[in-house]
Amino acid sequence: MKKMLSLIVALVLALTCSQALAAGTELIVATEAGVEDKEWFQNALAEFQAMHPDVDVVIEPHEGISARSKFVSAVYAGNAPDVLMANLYWVKDFAQNGWLTPLSDYVDEGYFEDFFPDFVDYCTVDGKIYGIHNSTDIATIIYRKSMLEAAGIEPPALDEAWTWEELAENAQKLNQDTDGDGNTDVWGCGVIGYVDGATTYTNFPLFFMLGGELIDENGMPAFNTEAAYGACDYYHDLIYKYEVAPKESYAYSNTELLSAFNAGQYAMIFGASYMVSDLAAQFPGDIGVMLYPVPDENTVSEGLSGGWPWVIMTQQGDEVAAISADFIKCMLSEEAYLGRYEDNGALPVRTSVFDSIIANAEGDEADWMTVYSAQMQHTNLKPGDAIYDYIQEEYTIALQKVMMDEATSQEAMQEAYDNTIQRATDAGIIG
Repeated sequence: MKKMLSLIVALVLALTCSQALAAGTELIVATEAGVEDKEWFQNALAEFQAMHPDVDVVIEPHEGISARSKFVSAVYAGNAPDVLMANLYWVKDFAQNGWLTPLSDYVDEGYFEDFFPDFVDYCTVDGKIYGIHNSTDIATIIYRKSMLEAAGIEPPALDEAWTWEELAENAQKLNQDTDGDGNTDVWGCGVIGYVDGATTYTNFPLFFMLGGELIDENGMPAFNTEAAYGACDYYHDLIYKYEVAPKESYAYSNTELLSAFNAGQYAMIFGASYMVSDLAAQFPGDIGVMLYPVPDENTVSEGLSGGWPWVIMTQQGDEVAAISADFIKCMLSEEAYLGRYEDNGALPVRTSVFDSIIANAEGDEADWMTVYSAQMQHTNLKPGDAIYDYIQEEYTIALQKVMMDEATSQEAMQEAYDNTIQRATDAGIIG
C-alpha cells in the first residue's frame, strides 16, 4: 500500500511540475517584419493561444534576408528563437549545422501528405523534415488575352505547355508596328537580363528542364553545362532569331518589364504569380497565365518558387519543441493559408487549399490557380549553399552577355564558372 501511495504522490508531483513548467513557458517567435500585424497571423495566433493558454508568445520581427547573420550569432550565444520564419536559403544550411529541430519529429505521420512534394523535399535533410513554407510564388508566363485573341492565337490548355518553338512562333504573330514606321513597338514576348534575382527566377526553369544542376553533391558549382547553354541560347533566339523581344532586354529589370507590359508594349512576358492580381486589377478579364514552355513535347513543364518556411530553432527540449510544432501547424492551417492568399495573393503550399480556392473562385481566378497548381507539381527552389550567391550573379552576367550578342553561351558560362570558383576560393567557401 505504501508503494502504491508513493507512486500516486510521485505522479501527482510530476503532473504539477509539468503544469507549472507549461504555465511559465515563453515561446519566442521570430517573423519577417510586418507579418505579425496581418489578420491571418492574428487569427492563427489566437488558435494557438486557445490550445496553449498558459504559453506566453513573444513576437520578434526581423529584417528579412539580411537577418541571417543575427540568427547565426544567436545560435552561438544560446539565445536563438524557438520558432523562426526563415528564408528558404537558410533551411538546409541551418539544419546541416544542427541549428534546427525536425518538425517531422513532432507532428503526426501523414501530416505532410497534403503539401506539394517539392516543397517538403526542399526542407528535408537526412530523412527529417525541418519546415514548410509560410507561402510561395511560382514563375509563369503572363499574357494579354485580348492580344492573343486578336492575333487568332489559342493559348494552351491550363494543364498543358507550349514548346519553346511554339511560344516563339506565336510571339512572332503578336509583334506589331502600330505606327507604321517599320519598327516593332509591341513585342510578342518579354524577357529580362538585368543582374538580380528576378532574371534567374525567370530563366532557371528553362535550365532545370534541360536537366541542369547548379551545385553538385560536393558543394561545387555545376552549371557550366549544355543546360545553361540551352537556357541562354533560347533567350538569344527570342531576341535575334525570332525577333520577338527587343535587343535592349539585357538591361531591363523586372520593374521595367512590368511597366512596359502595363503600357501595352508586350503581349506576353516571362513573369511570376505575384504580379498577376495587380495586373488583373488594371486589365479586368484580360490577364491570362500559362505553364512554362518546354524544350520538347516529351518534357514536363517545371517552374521556380520562393518563400519563407517556418522552422523550429529551440534547443530547450521536447516540451518546447512540441509547443513550437503546434504554433507552426496553426500558421500552416487551411484558414491561415486562405487568409494569406486573400490578403496579397501569396500562394498556399497545401493542395487542399488550392482545391478550395479553385472550387470557390470566380472569373479568371480559377484558371490562374489551376495553372499554378499544375506548375507547383513540378517546381524548383534555389539552393541555400553559401556559394549560390556567386553562382547566381555570375550566371546572370553570362546570360546578359549572350543577350547582348557579345559572347557565345559556352564562352560566357565558362567565364562565369571560372569567376565563381575564384570568388568562392577567395572567400574561403571552397578550398
